[in-house]
Amino acid sequence: MAQNNADAESQTIIHNEQTPLLNDHQSDHQSDETEPEPEPEQKVRRASWYVWRAFWTIAAALILAAFIKGWVDSGGDVDFDLKAALKRALGGGLSGAAAMVLQVLLLMVMVFLFFYV
Repeated sequence: MAQNNADAESQTIIHNEQTPLLNDHQSDHQSDETEPEPEPEQKVRRASWYVWRAFWTIAAALILAAFIKGWVDSGGDVDFDLKAALKRALGGGLSGAAAMVLQVLLLMVMVFLFFYV
């Protein structure tokens, strides 16, 4: 058996973001250098696209108007304490923010250890 001098494990190749993952395939970057970039096409939108956007905009405005009208018509019937609601929301937000900071600090150490050690 003849020994192949082009052993994949003994080769030292500098890898960067432009190095192809498979050596037998030509990279897209090399083919872009030889061919000029095509001009981007102008996307033509049909009238139905504008009709659907107008329909959904009007539908959203009507739903929002119904909610606002219901809120205004309820007047003083609703016993809603905005100050207490904001205090409860802020309390939940602080504990959530603390949990987020802990997760980022602890999990980023783990990711660093997996990828770089």
